[in-house]
This record gives sequence, structure tokens and C-alpha cells, in this order.
Amino acid sequence: MTGSHWVEVLVDCPGAQGLYTYSLQPDQVVQPGDILSVPFGAQQVGAIAIRCLAQLPSDLPPDRVRPVEEVITPAFFPSHYWALLEQVAQYYLTPLIAVIRVALPPGLLGRSQRRIRLIPSPPSPTAELPLSAPAQQLLGLLQQQAAGDYSWRYLQQQVPAAPRGLRELQQRGWVESYLEPPTSVRPKQRQAVTLVTTPGYAMTQLSPRQQEVLQVLQGQGGELWLSDLLQRCRTSTGTFKKAGAAGLGGDSIPGSSPR
Repeated sequence: MTGSHWVEVLVDCPGAQGLYTYSLQPDQVVQPGDILSVPFGAQQVGAIAIRCLAQLPSDLPPDRVRPVEEVITPAFFPSHYWALLEQVAQYYLTPLIAVIRVALPPGLLGRSQRRIRLIPSPPSPTAELPLSAPAQQLLGLLQQQAAGDYSWRYLQQQVPAAPRGLRELQQRGWVESYLEPPTSVRPKQRQAVTLVTTPGYAMTQLSPRQQEVLQVLQGQGGELWLSDLLQRCRTSTGTFKKAGAAGLGGDSIPGSSPR
């Protein structure tokens, strides 16, 4: 942001409270909603840019302010989103940090995966000055991959001095860094077997083994988990599937639970 030399960020780290101020390097452009990498204690952590500052707070000496390491993903959150949060904070007379923590999922950055991908139709590598060895290696890996997309962790494992190579490729507009949000948690599914009796069919139409399976099912209220039924009857799924084809068997139901 033009005229801004510092940025307040929300650090994604357990135990971190409030907003933290960092300085911007001369070539860095940061907007509210950007995802950043910042030093925090002895480690590098993810942070969300909340507000850009033209001057430091009077009680914060410049020599105590550490610089932003890198912009990981620009505009991960729309800028108007932060304006809305500020309006909510003002309306309810609540500190902005409290509103932000409620609005954002906890541990969002820690559970997201940073990835690097090729930008469609980048300039030809021969059109500019030669690339450094790390940049060439990164570019080669991405070009060999069908989607031109790899996790940043994988690229760091494959290429020494990967951060230097990445900065070079980003400056030339050939690659972009982005965060892949965590996938939604999927409920665990189990198969259940339910007894469905069809009029006109009798147990005598089934083999003794099939009758035994259905009797076990009846004794359990007409419904059991598939794994429990197989264990109790010491049989395979084929036995009760044949019973189902005869009109008296149970059907497997993904995700249902015995009542």
C-alpha cells in the first residue's frame, strides 16, 4: 500500500495475543487480507495483514520492529472483508482483534497448505537475463508436473536455496504462491444391514446358512453394522446378498446407523 511502511498483523500461533506490528521492506507491497510470513520469537509463522500504517505508534521504538519476511498469498481475504470487521467492532464497541478471532477459523494458516504454481503463458526464460540455479531447478520441477503445481514444502526439500529461486521467479511473473485451505472434515461412514421382509417369501426358500444369518439379524432388532454381522455369523457379504436377492435379505446402507 503506497505510503505505508508498517503493517499490523494477526499472528497464527498458539498463545499470541493482539496485533503485532512489522516493518515492510522497500520492495514489498502489502494489503489488508494478505497472508504473510513473519518472524515470531525464534520461528517463522504465518500471519494475516490487518491494517497498514503510515507511522509507528508513539510507544513503539523502530529498532524493536522486525521486518515482514515474505508475502505468501496476496488478497487471500478481500479487502472489504476487513472494513466490515472494523464496522462490526465499532458497532458493538468491541476490540477489533476479538471480532477477527471470532470471524476466522482457529489455526487456519497452520492447517492450510502453501503451494507454488506456474502462471499461465509466462514469458519465455530466454527473454530475460539467465536464471540462477535454484530458480532454474524450481522452474524445471514445475514444468515437468502436468498441472505445474507443487507444495512449497516439497519444493524446499528438492531445491537448495529454494526461497531465493522463488523470489526470482515471482519477480519475473512466472509463478505465484497461494494457500490451499484445509479440506472439510468428512464424517466417517460405516455400512449397516437392515432386514426388509417382502410379502410372499418364506424363510424355507433360503438355505440353512442364509436362514441362520437372518435369524441373527432378527434377534438384533432387524439391523446391525455390516462388520458386526459378518463377525457374529462368521460369513461373507455374499451370504446376505443372496438372501437379499431372494426377497428377505438386508441391504447395505452407507453412512446409516442402527436405530
